[in-house]
Amino acid sequence: MTTKFSADEVFEMADEMEEEGAEFYRKAAQNAPTEEAQRLLLELAEWEEDHKRTFRDMRKRISGGDSPGLDYDPDGEAGQYLRAFVEGRVFSLQRDASDELQEAENLPNILRIAIGLEKDSIMFYLGIKDVVPSDREKLKMDKIISEERKHVVTLTRMIDAAE
Repeated sequence: MTTKFSADEVFEMADEMEEEGAEFYRKAAQNAPTEEAQRLLLELAEWEEDHKRTFRDMRKRISGGDSPGLDYDPDGEAGQYLRAFVEGRVFSLQRDASDELQEAENLPNILRIAIGLEKDSIMFYLGIKDVVPSDREKLKMDKIISEERKHVVTLTRMIDAAE
């Protein structure tokens, strides 16, 4: 049996992911060993907040009737993919990633956790992109996915500088 998600539910999940990401980066910045690391982590938090605003706008448009909703998914593959995320098979929206900060021993380990979260986000957003109806929304998803990839590059550079 396939779980179907409304556009509202999908964008609510994306909104939650971005909020968790922003919170993670804010907490990580509190423990940053240098001002530069702190500044970069706070900048990443702001980028996540920007994504959250974008998802909220898309949610209003798609759920509010300005758009036809999510694309038809006859085999239910996109729905199954998103469900795997929600049920915690890929990662859990219910976990508080910032709790992992307490177990991380140093900045490189914190940044590795962040890279994992960014990769999870990218995978989830690729799933959303498959079901958003308009080219306009697909372009927005492409932009967010590209920015999440840039986060991975930024975090990798920070690891290299810290080690």
